[in-house]
Amino acid sequence: MSVSELARRLGVTVGTASLMVAQLTAAGLTDRQEDPDDHRRTLVSVAAAHRARVAALLRRRLQPIGTALARLHPVERAALLDGLRLVAEELRALDVVAEPAKAEPGLGRCAP
Repeated sequence: MSVSELARRLGVTVGTASLMVAQLTAAGLTDRQEDPDDHRRTLVSVAAAHRARVAALLRRRLQPIGTALARLHPVERAALLDGLRLVAEELRALDVVAEPAKAEPGLGRCAP
């Protein structure tokens, strides 16, 4: 994905995302390459040497969520998604996602 997209998803500035990617690349954890379709963009990916490990970690972390969702009735899943959308909207309205530094120490990104 592009550095800009990464910044948007993480709720940080493009400069902050670029710095994080530079540090991860220096550590050998990510690869940067020019977008062949738009030479102004930089694409970032997990370094090939670490992809299998990252994929395994994500599967392990996401598996309980998938199992829990599978146990829900479709109406319950829809209600859960509606509730999560509302929470996300409220967090965005408080700029908590865009400005995590405003969160209280020790409470992570969810604290207003």
